[in-house]
Formats: sequence, structure tokens, C-alpha cells
Amino acid sequence: MLSAKEIYDIDNLSIEQENFVFSSDFIKHLNQAEFKHHLLDSTKYSIYEFDRLFDAENWQNGFVLYRKYSRKDVFRILNVSENPVAQNVGGYLVSPDNAHCPIFVNYHKEDHISESTKYEDEFVNNKEFDWMSKSNRTLSSNDVQSILGQNGPIRLPLFIKKNNDEGMDFYYMGEVSPELDRVQQTTMPNDQGKQLSVVKIRFNLANPVTSTMYNYLHEKVKAKEPKSEEKAKVIPLQESLNFEEELRNPIPLYDFYAAAGSFSEIQSEKDYTLIEGPENSSNSDYFACRIIGESMNRVIPNGSICLFKPYTGGSRNGKILLIENRDLQDPDFNSAFTIKTYSSEKIGTEENWEHTSIVLRPNSFDSSYQNIIITEQNAPEMRVVGEFIQILK
Repeated sequence: MLSAKEIYDIDNLSIEQENFVFSSDFIKHLNQAEFKHHLLDSTKYSIYEFDRLFDAENWQNGFVLYRKYSRKDVFRILNVSENPVAQNVGGYLVSPDNAHCPIFVNYHKEDHISESTKYEDEFVNNKEFDWMSKSNRTLSSNDVQSILGQNGPIRLPLFIKKNNDEGMDFYYMGEVSPELDRVQQTTMPNDQGKQLSVVKIRFNLANPVTSTMYNYLHEKVKAKEPKSEEKAKVIPLQESLNFEEELRNPIPLYDFYAAAGSFSEIQSEKDYTLIEGPENSSNSDYFACRIIGESMNRVIPNGSICLFKPYTGGSRNGKILLIENRDLQDPDFNSAFTIKTYSSEKIGTEENWEHTSIVLRPNSFDSSYQNIIITEQNAPEMRVVGEFIQILK
């Protein structure tokens, strides 16, 4: 996610020699009585709400059982120095120092998500929970080893939401620990039917789930009601209060850096920043992302926000494409996403044509960047996410 400074050009404070230092602009605002009044009022209300909701009996080292938390809340409470965006986390994220790994579960998966993300996460009973690692993991994968405690003691807080319709927040279910004799390396299919390795772990919950929460999570998800023009719409009061400047041609800005999930999973998380797009872009599936690294710096400078349109078919040769490939790890994006110039060589046959090679070429002043060769083995894992249109800023 972009910072408030990057989005709104707001500079409030900085850290100098381990001290918070207010910016000169923020000090000017504090000298305005009305601004200071609202700031103090908001701060006092936050303290009041914390005291009102705090439950010492169910408090567990920063979290309260069955209280709802966003991913950002979780990482702030875990004292992570830089809060990762939801896409970077996916279903879990082991901290660099191996101190903790929060686990996030969407209990009722949506039908349209990628097959390789339909993990079989479910309660066995109110004390045990079956959970699956990310795909393309084995028992020897470093994150799996960490979760199993092989890299030292690790905290495993479990967070669950019933389904995506509940929003971005998860219920804290308590701490879990793996049953080491109930760990299994197995497989799950991707969208092309290829079997991907995955590790299934049974967790013990430190606190058995209450019957109320257990029954709630197991209730069937109701189908969405069709829209009815005759049904009156009740507009909450806050909908009429809008102090934000309305964006013209809004488009989603995704963060693909270190993204753990597939593009469809990222979209389903609904976690993005809306930015102003060019004309005629708002009524389409156009989207934007920030390009990380120097592999395309002859065309796209590092840090540029670029506009893409979905790839809908036709020749890809010579086009700059945003590509997802679960078998590859781009060093710039630090994930399965990469942006390169697509190149293919083909030969004709009596009946049709066939690829002889697919090459994803960098276009950089830095000669250390190498071509990425798509082989017959990893080609089924490749998906063209979007076609580069232009640099926005």
C-alpha cells in the first residue's frame, strides 16, 4: 500500500535518532485551535473505546479472543517495523526473525477463486483445526519448517473470518501449535489440473472455540439476494457525508511486490488503493501497479505507476506484459509476478503453428538482467495478467 504521504502529499512526522519529530506543516496545523480540538477528541475517544472493550480475561499478549482485527492491526500489534500489505501476506507470513507467523483463514472459500488457493482449512472439532500451507510447498520448505518449530520457537496466532462478504477483518481464535505426528505432504490441483505440492498440518488450539463462535463459523453462507429496483434503499447518514475529493475515472492500484497469492486471489481480497486514471479507463477492467526494480528501466523507470489493461487474446509478441508464473520468482518483484517484453518464435506445421520457445526479455541499461525462458514444463503455470499501456506517474 502507498503511504498517506505518497497519496495525499501529507508529511506529519519523522523518526530522528529514535525520537518522533513533528514536521513544520503539522506543527502549523496544531497551532489551529479547531484542528487541535478534533485531534485531541479523536485521541481521547480511541482511548475510551480501548478501555471499554478491553477484556483482561481473554487478553492474550496483544489480542483479545474473538475480537476482530484487520491484517494491518495484527502486524501493528506484533510490532512489525513495516506493515506488509494484504497481498504480501496471503494466508500467513513468517517474520524474518522467526518470532511469529500469524495465520489468516477465509473459512468459506468463494467458487471463483483459483483452484490452487482453495485450501482445505476446517475445524475437526472445537479443539483441533486442519490447515494447509500455500501451494508449491513441501515438508522441507523454509516457511513450513518454521511453522513446525524446526527453526526455533514461534508464535502462531490464528485469525478466521467466515467469508469475504464480512469485509477485511478476522476473528482472533487464539494461539495454535502443530501436532507433529499429524503433518502430511500432499497435493492439490491448479486451474490446469496439474497437481501442486502442499503441506497439511493439524493444529491444536490453546483455547477450545466457544460453541457460539464454532456454530457461527459453520453456518451455511447465504446466497446473495438479487438486486431489486422496487426494494427501497436505506442510506446510512454517513453516506451523505463525503469530505474526499471525488476521483475522476477511478482505477484500482494493486501492489504486486512480494505478493503471495495469485492475481484472482489478490482481487478477491478487495485491498487496493483507488487512484485517478486517464479518460475512458473507469468503465473497463483497467488497473495500475507500481513497477519495482530496474529490469525494464529503458522504458519504465523504477517506481513508476503504470496503467495496464487485461489481456484478451491475440498476438503477444513484442508487447510489454505483466505475467504471473507460480514456478518463477522475479528478484525485482520478489514474487511470482514479473513485467517483461514477451517474445516467441514459432514454426509452421502442415496443420497449424506451434511455439518453439517463449522468452520474457528485460529492457534495461543494466546488463546483469537475464532473459526468462518459459519451458514446456512451466508454461501451464504462466498467466498473462495485463498488457502495459502507459506510465501514469
